[in-house]
Amino acid sequence: RYVDAGITADTIPGLRLKWAYGLPGEGQARGQAAVMAGRLFVGNGAGAMYSLDAESGCTYWTYLPRSGIRSAVSIAPYRYEDGRDGYAAYFVDAQANAYAVNAQNGEVLWVRKIDDHPAIRGTGAVTVHKGRVYVPMSAVGEESPSANPDYACCTFRGSVSSLDAQTGDLIWKYY
Repeated sequence: RYVDAGITADTIPGLRLKWAYGLPGEGQARGQAAVMAGRLFVGNGAGAMYSLDAESGCTYWTYLPRSGIRSAVSIAPYRYEDGRDGYAAYFVDAQANAYAVNAQNGEVLWVRKIDDHPAIRGTGAVTVHKGRVYVPMSAVGEESPSANPDYACCTFRGSVSSLDAQTGDLIWKYY
């Protein structure tokens, strides 16, 4: 949905920094943040997902996944075990683990390993649509080892997996 923030070419010179948040251990942020209900959700490659107050930059919670985060986060509806409706933060880490985390308090809802290839990297933004989480996978680092004549180069071919947004169960995987 398009929201008119009132920013025009004429108002840009008047914009001022409201707050800043340093992502610990991060040299270069790689994933787009998501904003919902007054919160900003962002991950970092050093290995954490943060929920911040969008007005002040104060931290609501921090979640430590199995590996660093190089992807954007998606926020989508989630029905909790007690029947309450809420939201979950969905993302993938650099070692191909997909996550659903309670957007309110940062508690893990599920984790799903997408692939075991040694060169796999979760770098693309997950997308949530109609109860499914779509997780893209790529690979890095197969170029250098391929200089070794004994290395079976280019064994990873990329994929997109569809997971059930509630459970993390694999629905399908396409290469």
